[in-house]
Amino acid sequence: MYKDLKWLWKKAGMDAQKWVSNSQSLRNIIPEGDKAKVYQILNEDEKVTKTLGLIWDPELDEFSFNAREEVAE
Repeated sequence: MYKDLKWLWKKAGMDAQKWVSNSQSLRNIIPEGDKAKVYQILNEDEKVTKTLGLIWDPELDEFSFNAREEVAE
């Protein structure tokens, strides 16, 4: 999928970057220069990325978000 889409977008004059996937086999073939940044949030085992303003763990395929509770005084 990665190679097919890179080829298709290149034919259209575009360069797709910042790839991330919930598929380990797909993540293994994406060159480092094309991968999205992965962040360590709570511990070294939890690697997440930000997608459309949400936090996404591609290994667990789970979205989360941070919310702040505002307390009126």
